Formats: sequence, structure tokens, C-alpha cells
Amino acid sequence: DKTDFKTWPLDLLADYIEKKHHRYVESQIPVLNQYLAKLCRVHGERHPELLEVTEHFTKSAGELAMHMKKEELVLFPWVRKMVKAQRENEILGNPRFGTVQNPIRTMMQEHDNEGERFRQIAALSNDYTFWSADGLSETNVKVFLKTLSQKTGCCFRFLRKRSRLLEPHRRRSSVLG
Repeated sequence: DKTDFKTWPLDLLADYIEKKHHRYVESQIPVLNQYLAKLCRVHGERHPELLEVTEHFTKSAGELAMHMKKEELVLFPWVRKMVKAQRENEILGNPRFGTVQNPIRTMMQEHDNEGERFRQIAALSNDYTFWSADGLSETNVKVFLKTLSQKTGCCFRFLRKRSRLLEPHRRRSSVLG
């Protein structure tokens, strides 16, 4: 992707994150949960690491859902208000959370936490190849491994990208306080 997000206004960046990335993650979590449930039923006894992968993924899905809601209900509306106030040269009162740096700092920590959880899933699954040694060739196993690898990789890249996108805005923008 050659888009230079660093030049985007913060309100547009917030809209993009919400409409593109949040919706994508929300649409993929049920798909991955369905694959995991089936794999655990069929192969969980022989592959107990699947249960750990499921546990990590379930925690991650819940944390990501809460994280995205916090962004949608707290951080992004405030970012939009700040940008609007700056454009219209208005004074904006302090948010109930102190400074916007507080939720941004929290969001960045949550990004790091989920990145670590994705690394644990990759380690448990030997980088998503944990069945190749016992010769299973079932389609759902291959589909799940490919999907999980792509989706967790996509989520992890997205979290890193978003952190990188927000950081220059945070440093250069007087509106972020």
C-alpha cells in the first residue's frame, strides 16, 4: 500500500481505521472461531496445542473487540472534536480522561499486548505449520492454518502500522495536547 497516511488529517485517519480495519477484524473473528472450534473437536485430543491456540485467540478476539469499541466510543470521537475545533479556531474543553495522550498511550500498550499474543499463537503452531509432521491433509486444517496465518499476520501488521501512523501525528500536532 503506497498511501501516505502520515499526511492525512487525524479525523480522516480515524474514519479509515474504523471503517476499514475495525470492520475487517470484526468480520474475520467469527470465521476464525468457527475453524478453531471444528479443529478442536476433530484434532484437539491429538493436538493439545490447539486448545492453547484457541485460548489465546479467544482472549485476543475479546481484547480486540473491547479495544476497537474504546477507540470508536472514546478516542476517535474526541479526535474528531479536536480536529473540528482546530479547523474552526474554537477552544475545546478538557476531556474527562485528562489529555488525549492517556487513551493513545493505553491503545498503544494494547497494540503491543495483542502483538505479543499473536507471536505466542505463531510459536504454539510452529508458525502455523504444526500438523505437517503427522501428515494430516484435511482441507479444514489447511484452510484454517492459511487463514489464521493471514489474519493474525494482517492484524499484527495493522496494529504496528496504526501505531506508526498515529505517532507522527501525536508528535507534531498541537491539537493532541
